[in-house]
Amino acid sequence: MIGCILFSALMYHVEKLACPGRQKLQGVYTSNGFTQLEEYDRQCRATRSSDYGLCCNGNDAPLDFPSVIATFWWSMVTMTTVGFGDVYPRTSAGKIIGAITML
Repeated sequence: MIGCILFSALMYHVEKLACPGRQKLQGVYTSNGFTQLEEYDRQCRATRSSDYGLCCNGNDAPLDFPSVIATFWWSMVTMTTVGFGDVYPRTSAGKIIGAITML
């Protein structure tokens, strides 16, 4: 149980580090007249991936791991099976945490 809590919190925070700064994206316009933030949101809604970084919600939490509690589900499934594949780490650091969690 302690391992699930530990790896849930660790995965959430490691993935959250890859969220792009929304203020930085807001101030830059693309060639098609939209801000980078608008383009980022459009790409994330369409494919859950973006040219500007990891797709995150308005609170700068990763879409796949929106909270430590939600990440607890991923941790439980990863520790007891090989996972469902519905949620998975997208950053290199997150993949390393995932590999350690499976061990």
